[in-house]
Amino acid sequence: MKKNLERYEYSFPTDSKYDKWCKHRYSDIDEIYLDTHHVNKRILRQIYRFRGIDTSRRTRPNIYYFHEKGSRKNDKDKLFHTHALLPATSNLRYTSKVDLEDYFNNGRSPFRSLSCLSHQKIKVDEITNVRGILSYLNKENSLSHVALDPHNSHTIQSKQWKQQQAQQQQQNQDNVWQ
Repeated sequence: MKKNLERYEYSFPTDSKYDKWCKHRYSDIDEIYLDTHHVNKRILRQIYRFRGIDTSRRTRPNIYYFHEKGSRKNDKDKLFHTHALLPATSNLRYTSKVDLEDYFNNGRSPFRSLSCLSHQKIKVDEITNVRGILSYLNKENSLSHVALDPHNSHTIQSKQWKQQQAQQQQQNQDNVWQ
């Protein structure tokens, strides 16, 4: 039975070997983590001007990656697709939505030279409701699949969190005294 399925799969006229390889690659979550690592490095270097973890004294931006299982209406559809939440940047070249769309979708952009990207257009949206977008991105969490990428997402560290809490407490005390 297995030989018949393989023969049928290879005899399908519209799928090339590359299409089959891509279908396999985009359906394996470990391969997606590896591809997201390459995307993350490129975004950190070019948009945030962050070169490395140990070499920079600046704090690393909190970028979150979510891998959702897509609804596969067609056999050629990929199993997973990725959402990235990017914080605001101080880089003047990438401050607006139009600048980011041009960076992600322009064929001459260094971002498009990554071989792990599909040829589909990358959609950029400005987020105003953080709680709403996080609940949307976590809607597919289950015991067998966690949407948040644990390897590439850089969450708020305890040192940063303690500093933010101290600043908020100081602001609250200042407001009480006034």
